[in-house]
Amino acid sequence: MNNRKQRFKCQFRLSQSVATLQLISFSLLLTGVLGCDNGMETSETQATTVIQPEGEINSKPKVNSRILTRLFWQDRMEGTVYTGDLLLKNGEYAVAKQKVKGFPELNPADNDLVQMQVSRGRLIVGVRDHADGKDNSGWIEINTGVEEESHGDHSHWHYDSDASVCALTLDEKQGNPAHVYQYGDKIYIANDKNNGFTQIQTAENKAPSKAKFFHGGGGHITLAAVADRIAYSTWIDRSGDNTGRVDVIDLRNQSTEPRYSFNLPLGGIHGAEACGNRVYFAPANGVCWVNCDFDFAENSDTVMVQHLSLDESPEGTDYRTGAFKSFEDHILCLANSKSGNPNLCVINATAPQPVVTRIQCGELEDGFKISSVNATKIAGNKCLAFAFAEGDGLDEKLLIFELDPNGDRNFSDAKLSNSIKIGPSKLDRHFGHHGVTFLDNRKIAIVTNPGDGTLTIIDLVNQKVQQTIDIGGEPTKLTAYGRAM
Repeated sequence: MNNRKQRFKCQFRLSQSVATLQLISFSLLLTGVLGCDNGMETSETQATTVIQPEGEINSKPKVNSRILTRLFWQDRMEGTVYTGDLLLKNGEYAVAKQKVKGFPELNPADNDLVQMQVSRGRLIVGVRDHADGKDNSGWIEINTGVEEESHGDHSHWHYDSDASVCALTLDEKQGNPAHVYQYGDKIYIANDKNNGFTQIQTAENKAPSKAKFFHGGGGHITLAAVADRIAYSTWIDRSGDNTGRVDVIDLRNQSTEPRYSFNLPLGGIHGAEACGNRVYFAPANGVCWVNCDFDFAENSDTVMVQHLSLDESPEGTDYRTGAFKSFEDHILCLANSKSGNPNLCVINATAPQPVVTRIQCGELEDGFKISSVNATKIAGNKCLAFAFAEGDGLDEKLLIFELDPNGDRNFSDAKLSNSIKIGPSKLDRHFGHHGVTFLDNRKIAIVTNPGDGTLTIIDLVNQKVQQTIDIGGEPTKLTAYGRAM
């Protein structure tokens, strides 16, 4: 990549004549900046189709505006992924909406787009079918078209190329994934029906991504991977021999089989997250955690499983969670119960004896449900957490929690600081929720509103809506890649 960028610079310094300009145009066409290389290294169970892009340069009109980042969002109504550069001109935001080149035609009646993660310029989108994985499931790999030019202590970002699909892994053999995770620079696909997961090492520029399948987990898999060394993959079972089962996998071993397994005291595991050198799990109630066994010195009989209640009483079993977020040495999760009164729970996850701090979500009308916990550090190093209060026909809100009001890096004093009215969701089973992403300037959040086809731009410093942008469709899950030019 560095050689290519140096070649660009040299060519433009020489642009003094028509002949030189022609040479530059020819050189740009030869680079084929949109593509991935021939082939994707995969396990034998994966049939990946590599897409050869045309190599054309994006011919977007040049306008007097600043590109802040490139957005990618799923459109539930159309069953596709859209992209658009977020532009700022004269204090107004705009999105240059485009289709992702080469994105396959998927019928929402047959397939769902699930989670997606972006790493090193590649976006991995999970695809689930309605035939229990026997039709067309797997994942789609997208070249974001965004390039980072590193200069040591800073980088320059380039948005010259369109986003395009560079590889498809869609068939009847991929196990109907529901979850897509990112740990470090690797992305993990939970292949539920295959009782295992795929680790993907994305590659920059045109190099092929590498994929490797590991056995471990089953049913509806949740997964935590730590330091590229060890993974904990869970089973959803609530009864039988696999109740509370967790498989432990050595990610550096040539063998793809689990090294050993152990069982939590409770089944129905529907969440896993790594924080520090520990892994936290979400079983039928409360939270369980274990220390990471990097040396694989433990076995099914010696693993020490700890349990934390999410109720006010340490012995309570009413509250459960499934939405984990690891942030600043803490685990954040949303705790719900049949009695209502949802809470944001904060766990000092790396402390010798972790404890749960419960923060109420304010006075909410009947019909509201709390979903999707996220967190970021904004300008001034203030730590904020976010959750959505959603309900059909209600004025939906983004709840904002200040995690560390006194600045001592301990979130035990966390509190609800604000709620902001946003557009409507369009809930349908597990789908139709709001999505959120954050700009790297640590000042702006962007929220999708599936119910009215808009994006809400939120000023995080002043905690208020700055602008609403109409993009149409049903925008749901959202991510961003790239920094301001």
